[in-house]
Amino acid sequence: VARRFERGSRALLEAIRTTRPRYALFGHVHQPLVRRMRIGATECVNVGHFASTGKPWALTW
Repeated sequence: VARRFERGSRALLEAIRTTRPRYALFGHVHQPLVRRMRIGATECVNVGHFASTGKPWALTW
């Protein structure tokens, strides 16, 4: 969820594309350029991206 080149997991990307979950939540400590992005129908969210704002991300249904 970085919108720049970073190593990632091709297996995880394929699993997201295949299973199409509503959310894919991550908690990596780096502060990427974006907090969230979509892969098809799946919203990918870096829930660890709150250090700059001080506000954690909350899942709402």
